[in-house]
Amino acid sequence: MKLLLLTISFIAFCSLKAQTRPSEFGGKVKLRNEVGLNLYNINSPPNHFEWKKPQFFQSYANGLMFKHHLNHFSLRVGFDYLEHKYRIETREYDNDELHALDTGNSYMKNLRLGIEKTILNRRFQIYAALDVLFSRSNFIGGERCYVCRYNIIPGNPPEYSFDIRSFGISPAVGLKYRFARHFSITAETSFATMLGHERYRKKGGFYINYVDIVFNPLRALTFNYHF
Repeated sequence: MKLLLLTISFIAFCSLKAQTRPSEFGGKVKLRNEVGLNLYNINSPPNHFEWKKPQFFQSYANGLMFKHHLNHFSLRVGFDYLEHKYRIETREYDNDELHALDTGNSYMKNLRLGIEKTILNRRFQIYAALDVLFSRSNFIGGERCYVCRYNIIPGNPPEYSFDIRSFGISPAVGLKYRFARHFSITAETSFATMLGHERYRKKGGFYINYVDIVFNPLRALTFNYHF
């Protein structure tokens, strides 16, 4: 939280300095700041979950992104809060099959701090970004097992609660449509390589450390205001 407040304070200071500077050509002052509301996204949960297929969770109105533009580069800070209800069949293990159904709720909080490079600066803009990503996730649910290789009674739904903390590097590419001087829409996709720590929160629980690679086909569809 302290890091987020310091970053926002620094960017706000830079933006105030930029706004007091007149345009070099005597025209309109360049709008150096941008705040965006994430309207919709399709993100991946941690891939080490033993689900049969890669999963993509959808959520709406889930975060904010602030950018301060410095010519062809931009500083950016964003926060997402992603909630999702899931109902997923788990994967099979070689010749010893496991058929189960996971149902529950996921809560993911992501803080990203990064830099952005504008590649094409027209009404349609293309950019690339690199973020440092801090993430915390909770998965609370139950598994109903139908065919198991362990000593679990078929149909028994044991409950679980996992707490996952991770950090890593997240490259991204985005397309922005600047349809008015003060407004734009952005679609961004990203990868992330994460170092994580997972803890099972029930009594007698365990923990694991892992490396995860995550693909977010639509990290955010964002409506932006420029000022």
